[in-house]
Order: sequence, then C-alpha cells, then structure tokens
Amino acid sequence: MKFIQSILACFVLIVVLDACSTKATKETPVESNTDQEEAAPDVKKEKQRTAVGGILEVENFEKWSEVYNREVPADVQIGTLRNLDNPNLIFVTQWTESHNQALQMLTSSETRSIMDEGTMIDEPLFQYYNVVDRNLEDIGDTLRLAVTAEVLNFKSWKEGFDEGEEMWKESSLNLRGLATDADNTNLVYILFSTNDKVTASSFMNSIATKEAISKSGIIGAPYMTWWKITE
Repeated sequence: MKFIQSILACFVLIVVLDACSTKATKETPVESNTDQEEAAPDVKKEKQRTAVGGILEVENFEKWSEVYNREVPADVQIGTLRNLDNPNLIFVTQWTESHNQALQMLTSSETRSIMDEGTMIDEPLFQYYNVVDRNLEDIGDTLRLAVTAEVLNFKSWKEGFDEGEEMWKESSLNLRGLATDADNTNLVYILFSTNDKVTASSFMNSIATKEAISKSGIIGAPYMTWWKITE
C-alpha cells in the first residue's frame, strides 16, 4: 500500500536527545495546547508559516515556564511538551516572522540571559520549520509521538502519507503537525498524538511497519521519541 510505504516508514524519529540527553541532533514539528490553539491561526488556510523549535533541559520546569510565559506572547507560542522519561527535558515551539528573524533573536545576549533565568542546563538545540499542516482540533490526547525522516521526494512522499489517514487512526494515532526543515525540504518533521501508547508502539514495531520503512523512499533510518503535553 502506498501509505505503508511512506508513513509507517516515518515511525521512528530523529530526536535531539537520546531519551534523557540534550545532546541529540534532530527533532520534531509543531504542537499546541488548548489555550494556545484558539489564538494561533489555522495554517491549513495559509500557504506556509515559519516556526522554530527548541529542545532544552532545565533545572526547574515551573521556573522555566514562569519566565517563558512572561517573555513570549501567547499568540506567538505554539506549545510546550515534556519528555516522558525526563520531565525537565522540554520541546517548545513558537511562530516566527522568518527564519532569519528567529536566528537573530535566539542568538542575542538578551535571549541568552532570559534562558539562563529560566534555569536552562547546557546548550539548547534549535530547529527551523516550514509548517505544512497543523491540526487545531481538541481531541483530548495527552501523549505525543515525534517523528523525523528524510525522504527522497517530499511531494511523492506526501501523497502517500495523506492517503494513510484512516490507518493512523486505526492505530490510535492522530496527526497534529507536519513541517519540513528550513534548509532541506525533504527532511520531514511529524507530530502525532495518542492516548494509547501500547497500540501505537505495537504498530510501529510490527513487521509490516519495518517492511514499509525499507520501501518508502526514506533515506536512512528515521527515529522517534515520546512526549506529553503540559498541564
């Protein structure tokens, strides 16, 4: 099936951390919590929007959250996720005017001072996204599966991916966001939600999924990581 040759292959993400480390190399796309969804525009009605994601570890999540919400307007925030194994490991995303604007902002001394105030540990990892699709429906899922994969041709891969929507849902997965990398349009970031990690994990580890990965046009091995939304 065309879908199995694309989406299932995507099921294991390039995360920027290895479960509890902040020293990884790739991570995922765009997410939002309930309050922020009402303020953020529906990108399905837009040709494209730019966003930035950051993976960072902090000493105190509550302190970090206080500083972040004070400094970043609600209509700029997309969402914050916490790693299942290390709740002080955070994946945060927000809208940007452009990738250049985001780069200048994130490398400024003022931003560094704010991050330090938020009890950040070590250097954060930033990724720059072109948002392709985003689901704003509040479906109540609390877990997030982040997937990253490089594909041979995004357009061809996307056609097969879209055809597989019913299959994701049968496996307790709902698409929340899809983006491509700012520097490589064939590097794809996907975010799924679920309330049933067992079913979703079984699907990812099935023989059919592994066979699909090898036939999907994915370059190398994709990776995955699990997150939960903040309360």
